[in-house]
Amino acid sequence: MWRLIKKVALVVLALFTVWVVYEAVTFPRVSRLRTQNPETTSMIEARVSEARKEGRAPRRVQVWVPLERISPELQRAVLAGEDARFTAHDGFDYEAIQNAWEEGRREAEKEAKAEGENPEENWIPPLPSF
Repeated sequence: MWRLIKKVALVVLALFTVWVVYEAVTFPRVSRLRTQNPETTSMIEARVSEARKEGRAPRRVQVWVPLERISPELQRAVLAGEDARFTAHDGFDYEAIQNAWEEGRREAEKEAKAEGENPEENWIPPLPSF
């Protein structure tokens, strides 16, 4: 019995170690952004992909400028555009997360009904209240 427990523990430890190494290798190095501009972003890649699908050559025009050259008003406007309630929470807008979860559930149910499935079979539980 103890041999089995040891083997299971070693397998779990090995998997955990592999996962930690993978995360360490693939985790973005945010500190590099102080000295290096990113070569690309997910938005840039999405636009390149869209252009190629439409048979157009991707056009990429970007000019990196230091943050000090961007007015504080524009910086705040970008933040507000991304998250209108950014001043009202500490990093996670739980109300927005809850609303997005509920909207996703409703959309999934609608899609299931449209495809002739019983939504009860693929029931997604409500998100716990925060």
